[in-house]
Amino acid sequence: MEEQILRLIYDYSINGLSVADPKFINKLVEIVVNERKLENYVTGIEFSSLTKDEETVVCAGYMPFQKKIVIDFKAIFYTLECQNGKVASFNSLLEQNMFMNLVITQYILHELEHALQTKKADDKINNLLEVKLIRISFKLEQAIKNPKFLEYFSTIEDKIKLLIYLENYKKLYREFYRFNPTERMAEIYSYKTLIGSLELIKKQIIALYSYENSLLLKKLTAGYSEASETMFDMKSNLWKASICPTQTYLYGTGQGEKWTGFDFYDDDTKKLIENVQREYTLSKRLALGLPITSLEQNRLEGYYISISS
Repeated sequence: MEEQILRLIYDYSINGLSVADPKFINKLVEIVVNERKLENYVTGIEFSSLTKDEETVVCAGYMPFQKKIVIDFKAIFYTLECQNGKVASFNSLLEQNMFMNLVITQYILHELEHALQTKKADDKINNLLEVKLIRISFKLEQAIKNPKFLEYFSTIEDKIKLLIYLENYKKLYREFYRFNPTERMAEIYSYKTLIGSLELIKKQIIALYSYENSLLLKKLTAGYSEASETMFDMKSNLWKASICPTQTYLYGTGQGEKWTGFDFYDDDTKKLIENVQREYTLSKRLALGLPITSLEQNRLEGYYISISS
C-alpha cells in the first residue's frame, strides 16, 4: 500500500504541474479501501463544503452512516495557502510539490483511519485496548446503530432529553477533541503511513522526510503537557489528577469509570505507570495516549526540538 501511495504522490509531484485533484483522491481512497478491506465502510466520496467556525477549518470528514469520505477543496487550498512559507523552505521543486500533496494525502488518510476504526469497533470479538478506546469514543455512533435506538425516545419528554444529550455530546467532543483517542490515533497512524511511503525515496527528499518525521513526533507528544494538570471529573463531581491524554478525555467526558476499569489501573500512580510500561511499548502508549514517564516525555520533546529547528 505504501509503495502505491508513494507512486501516486510522486507522479503528481514530479512534473511540477499537478496538485492533488479529485482523480488523485479517488485513487488514494481506492488504494486504502482495497488494502484494508473497507468496501463496506467507504462506498463513496463527496466533494462539498464542510462546517467551519471561527477557530476551525475542516478539510475532510468521514460520515459513518452515509459511508462517505467528504472533501472540502476550498478549505484544503486555504490551508495550503497558509503554508506558503513552509513550501518555500524546501529547495527542490519536487519537495515543494510533494509537500503540498502530502498535506492533502494526510487529510484523506486521517479520515480513512476513522473508517478503519469503525470497522474495528464493529468486530465484537476484538477486545484489544485500542478497540475498547475506539468503542468508548464512538459510543453514540455505536448506540445509534442499534435498530431499537429510537424506540427508547417515544415521548416528547424523551425526545427533548435526547436533543439535550446530543447538544452536550457535541460540546464535549469539541472541548476534548485534542485528547480524543480516536482523533489521536487517526493523526498518528496517518502520518506513519505517509512516512512509510516516503521511506522508499528518503535519500532524494532528505529535508521533506525529516520534516514529516518531526510532524509525527509532534503528534505523538501532543496533549501530554496539557493533560498533566488537575481536571474535573464530570461523573464523580471531583477534581482528579490526570497523567495522560486518554485519562483526561475519559474524565472530561464523564467516563472516568472506564479508566479505573482497565486491567493496568492502580490507585498508586507509580504502579499504574509501571503496569502500562510492562504491557505496552512506548510507541503504542503514545499512539493510545497512555501514561509515559517524565523522562520519556522530556527526551521526546527535546528530540522534537532538535529535528524541527
